[in-house]
Amino acid sequence: MGLVKAFLEACAQAGDSPCLISGDEYLSLPELLRRASILASSIRSDETECVRRTSSKSDFIAILLPNSFDFAVGFWAALLAGRAVMPLNFMLKSAEIAPLFKHSGARTLLTSSSFKIVVESVQSTLESPLRVIYLDEHVQGTSENSPVASHSEVNPEAPVVLLYTAGTTGQSKGVLLSHRNLLTNLEGCQRILDTGPADTFLGILPYFHAFGLTTSFLLPLLTGSRIVLCPSLNPQVILDKIMEERVTALIMVPTIYGLLLKHPGTAKADLRSVRMVVSGGGPLSPAIEEGFHSMTGKLVFNGYGLTEASPVVSVNMWGNHKKGSIGRPLHNVGVSIRNEEGQPLPACATGEICVSGENVMVGYHNVMEESRQGFSPDGALRTGDMGYFDEDGFLYIAGRKKEMILCGGENIQPVEIENVLNAHPAVEEAAVVGVPDPLRGEHPRAYVRLREGYVVSALELKRFCHNYLAPFKAPRDIIFVSEFPRNALGKILKWKLLDSPAQKQL
Repeated sequence: MGLVKAFLEACAQAGDSPCLISGDEYLSLPELLRRASILASSIRSDETECVRRTSSKSDFIAILLPNSFDFAVGFWAALLAGRAVMPLNFMLKSAEIAPLFKHSGARTLLTSSSFKIVVESVQSTLESPLRVIYLDEHVQGTSENSPVASHSEVNPEAPVVLLYTAGTTGQSKGVLLSHRNLLTNLEGCQRILDTGPADTFLGILPYFHAFGLTTSFLLPLLTGSRIVLCPSLNPQVILDKIMEERVTALIMVPTIYGLLLKHPGTAKADLRSVRMVVSGGGPLSPAIEEGFHSMTGKLVFNGYGLTEASPVVSVNMWGNHKKGSIGRPLHNVGVSIRNEEGQPLPACATGEICVSGENVMVGYHNVMEESRQGFSPDGALRTGDMGYFDEDGFLYIAGRKKEMILCGGENIQPVEIENVLNAHPAVEEAAVVGVPDPLRGEHPRAYVRLREGYVVSALELKRFCHNYLAPFKAPRDIIFVSEFPRNALGKILKWKLLDSPAQKQL
């Protein structure tokens, strides 16, 4: 079974009620299918030889659009046309987008006229021309019986989505996800979240990211739920959308929950419609988890995943929840904790989190060695995240393996230092990286963003750290910053920190 068949089945069961809402406009599933079918027919009939690929595995249609009706139409049109989709981060500059076209081999782009300047700049750097369809200028036509591509010939193992992810290392890699990968993860999410026609999702996570694409786009559309698109990160706008549309499902990143927590209107907002509050895409601090629950009465269910796993691996949920953990694995996802030799470790022992199951990616596009190194000899995905299971089977993050600091022969996990710094009343957020040290190999450096109105010296923060950490773990220097470099989901890009403008260093 492929995504197209799942989509057609959802459309057949749906009525004319809204599936996508944007302001005062809405689309039903049948109307979404109609528009996507017309565009798919246009894609197939107008393709030129220069954009035809000899291998379907590299035959991608790129989409450069924010969350919108056009994104939904373009996504399903590409699949109906028998092609795979390459969603692009629309916040990237042309110099960042062009290498993705060169690496992927994609030669068709669906976008809007608002991106013309970016597209023309990208075009000027490519050896082969792009076929660009500006969807806001594309004539939809009036056909009610546009041809729909057959779903019976789809290979479940064939790549259907190519997602470029830089993670926190700065090296962009194209993750290939198959029909089976995504459908497996959707089934696992549906089992625990139990979404359906009574649910309304807040469509605030970007669909060019695996977290948003799976949990806030595909899951609601394929289970008959509604999606209320929310293009703004303004806390009051978010609250208004929730209250006006009676949103039932909030799936967001910690950064957004933090914004709501600091907004005075959140405590007075009517959130009675919300039945599900899920956090992912980055570490959820105890302050946000406990503060949001205290302010709204809603438990925030922390989860964990990565693009290579389609992406959800584990999540807390009603009656199956522990504060501080990232929950238990989905029923169809295998997770093991392994040592450096790849041997499984017992409960409470820290090692690398390894993931197995039909949700695990096909591989990295056009990077065979990276793909090989990303898996253990028995086929488990090596996440690069360190963690452990407690005796009840709940999973905990203990840091990032690749971020580990080697100081005088001692291993230091940055998250341990960050947790101490974040506990200081003057600290809004902290990030720790290893910097070269001629004597010890590396030593920890802390970057700190202070709470508004607070003043504290680096010396005071160092003394605070020494109260809770062994001397070799305490940061040698502290740099104050006004903002952190982040990716689209709010994750701090630690590899960019060394270039961050410093306000003060001691």
